[in-house]
Amino acid sequence: MKRRFVYIAYVLFAVVLIGQGCASRPTARTEKVQGVDEHSSTQSPSGEKQPPSFATASNPSQSASSKPVSVLLARADSELDAGNLEQSAANLERALRIAPQDAHIWHKLAKVCLHQGEAEQAEAMAKKSNALVTADDPLWSKNWRVIAAARRLQGDTDGARQAEQRAQTHGTGR
Repeated sequence: MKRRFVYIAYVLFAVVLIGQGCASRPTARTEKVQGVDEHSSTQSPSGEKQPPSFATASNPSQSASSKPVSVLLARADSELDAGNLEQSAANLERALRIAPQDAHIWHKLAKVCLHQGEAEQAEAMAKKSNALVTADDPLWSKNWRVIAAARRLQGDTDGARQAEQRAQTHGTGR
C-alpha cells in the first residue's frame, strides 16, 4: 500500500512539473548561458552565431518519434530562432506529452529553461534526460554541462564543479 502511494505521489509530481513547465513564466532573457553547448551553435553566412537547431537530420528524437513530434520540434526551433523562449518551451512540452521517454526533448527543454533563468527546472529536466540514457551516450555529458550551468546560476560553485567533472567522465560509466 505504501509503495503504491509513493508511486502515485511520484507520478503526480512529474505531471505537475511538466504542467508548470518553463513556459509558465514569460521572460525576454536570451543571453548566452556560460558552459552550455557553445560548440553546438551554428554561424550564419554573415558570421553571426545562431542558437542550436532542434530539428536536425541527425537528431535521434526526430527519427525515433512520430511526425507530430517532428513538427513540434521544428516549431520549437523556429520560436527559438525568433527569440521566443516561452513558445519554444511550450512546443517542447507538447512534444513531451507525445514522447515522454525521449531524452533529447528533455535535454532541449532543459536548455531553454536555463536560458530563461529557470535554473532549478533546467537541472531537473537535465536529470530526467540522463535517467533515460546511459553514461556512454554523448547526451549524458551534455546534460551534466546543463546541470553545471544551472548550478552556477544558483550560486552553487562546488556543485557546478562536480557536475563539470561528471561531464568529463563521459563514456567511463556513472
